[in-house]
Amino acid sequence: MANQLCILVHRPPYGGIHAAEAVRHLTGAAAQGLEATAILMGDGVYLARAGHDPGTTGWTALSPVLEDALGGGEGGYPRLWVDEASLRARGLPVASLIPGAVVVNEHALAHALSKARWVMVY
Repeated sequence: MANQLCILVHRPPYGGIHAAEAVRHLTGAAAQGLEATAILMGDGVYLARAGHDPGTTGWTALSPVLEDALGGGEGGYPRLWVDEASLRARGLPVASLIPGAVVVNEHALAHALSKARWVMVY
């Protein structure tokens, strides 16, 4: 089994630390040479939207940090997979996602989770 890590994010990017911690773990895992894949489902798909602007809320914009994390991947990692059904249920167009986000179906997500050595859920 390879050193594969899946980070499943099902919570929204703001209002709690979960999404920020997921992004932090994704970048750390990639830096350590793990095959890290962030999987966004449910309200977690909002994390992949480009141009986050949390305004004066005090939260840090996460989309630029996530874009930077994806830009540094060698050999295709880290990866960002977005659940197609969750996007559709929320009316989010694929064109609104950050570069590097890949929209996949539930079968691909299930396969990735079944092959992962570690799974973190946020």
